Amino acid sequence: MTPSDTSNLKHKAVRGGAFTFASQWTRFVLRIASTAILSRLLEKDDFGLVAMVTAFTGFASLFADAGLTQAAMRAKVLSREQASTLFWINLAVATVVAIVVIACSPLIALFYGKTELTLIACVTSSALIAGALGAQHVAMLQRELRFGRLAVAETVGNVSGVAIGITLAALGAGYWALVVQVIATSAITSIGAWLATGWRPMRPAFAPGTRDLLTSGSHLSGTEVLNYIGVNADSVVIGKFAGEAPLGEYSRAQGLLLMPLTQIIGPFTKVAVPLLSRLQDQPERFARAYYKMVALVALVSTPLIAVLMVGARDIVLIMLGPKFADAAQLFQILAIAAWGMPVVATTTWVAIATGQTKALFWRNLIRVVVFVAAFLVGVQWSAVGVAWAYVIATHALRVPMTWWTLSTTPVSLRGLTKSTWIATVIGVLGAAAMVGPAYFLPVPATTPTWLSPWITLTATLLAGAAVMGSLTWFWPRARREFLEAIDLVRSARRGRPINEANSSIADSQNGPSVEG
Repeated sequence: MTPSDTSNLKHKAVRGGAFTFASQWTRFVLRIASTAILSRLLEKDDFGLVAMVTAFTGFASLFADAGLTQAAMRAKVLSREQASTLFWINLAVATVVAIVVIACSPLIALFYGKTELTLIACVTSSALIAGALGAQHVAMLQRELRFGRLAVAETVGNVSGVAIGITLAALGAGYWALVVQVIATSAITSIGAWLATGWRPMRPAFAPGTRDLLTSGSHLSGTEVLNYIGVNADSVVIGKFAGEAPLGEYSRAQGLLLMPLTQIIGPFTKVAVPLLSRLQDQPERFARAYYKMVALVALVSTPLIAVLMVGARDIVLIMLGPKFADAAQLFQILAIAAWGMPVVATTTWVAIATGQTKALFWRNLIRVVVFVAAFLVGVQWSAVGVAWAYVIATHALRVPMTWWTLSTTPVSLRGLTKSTWIATVIGVLGAAAMVGPAYFLPVPATTPTWLSPWITLTATLLAGAAVMGSLTWFWPRARREFLEAIDLVRSARRGRPINEANSSIADSQNGPSVEG
């Protein structure tokens, strides 16, 4: 790789990160608003019924994709003929899977004991085809690091979907508002991706070299299937044994918690996987790039999770309203499980970028077995029991699974720990500082009910910001990492690579350090 190629790669990575973050945060604000509005327009049962179906249709979507978008992004060389072949395979498989979902819809209704789920599943299956129509176009934008155009397509799709959903909910459509929102978002995003790439697939044909892509895709698909089961088994178990109302509370709490976390890991993943894949033959640069990115992930995510964990009660009341007040306990328990989750999620970047998809499959299989067993035990205590089971299983598996994932890669568990321990300390001390105002702040009895959570959450945030902000600024290494993150953003805004003397993604000479 020539110096010119390296500079161009860094430039694209930084600009890509900026576009992706901007898009992600735009959609985050949109989701915040839509969550608050829809939670007040719809009932718990509406969210629960749709969650019952989407647990199965989401699982089906993994087969519809067949892992081919990830395979296309990771391939060192991908011809237009191969991309066309992948497009037609994606579309054909998605159509078959949608038909299977329709055929199985009565079984989904029978499983939960809810007859209305039959029609919901049939209609929701159309989102699989809508998504497949743009899957390879989205992959092409990511592979070519054209994140600006991808950001526009995804943002327009989400804005349109939310607008349609809220409109239907206000008109009294009930759970159908949520169903149509999913379909509209997929369809409009696909249209946007077609317009953004300007690429049109050729006539169906099996291009040379596609077989290797299909093999790689099958392994990735298997890993994604297992990961999906592990993530969604809790919803299936709660829906089956506790009913739609507890599932509605649980899904709202879980969705609200994951909303800000995906704002962090999502944009990084879109940039990190293509970047690390291009560095897979250069172990030292690979490791430096990874450690730099995971340090930034930890620095942003850990304080955020501390706020979510301590301020759970007020956040739920503000976002979901008094109707979902009982979901605050679920939110707080799940936040405990989320501690460190964005950091650990970055190890998947390494596994995918280094081609260890088979090993990742077997690790996820073990994880799924443990999680499902834990959920089946925990559901004896309804949704709260499942939430605690999630916490126990998550933290019990975290260290051994992380070590296993990284053991044969250019990075290590020790290096990961060195890159993130300062953020962990800042988060712990910040959480301790926020407990007082969150739970013991005296609020006058005459304060309006709607205003009380705003007062205590504001005090909580101020306490957390004071402690964590001070630690970040006055702790030399924490300040250095913080300034590197700021430099990353500034460099992106200026449209040039990061200064070599300060911070870079691919070429920084500052690996994980033990100095404080």
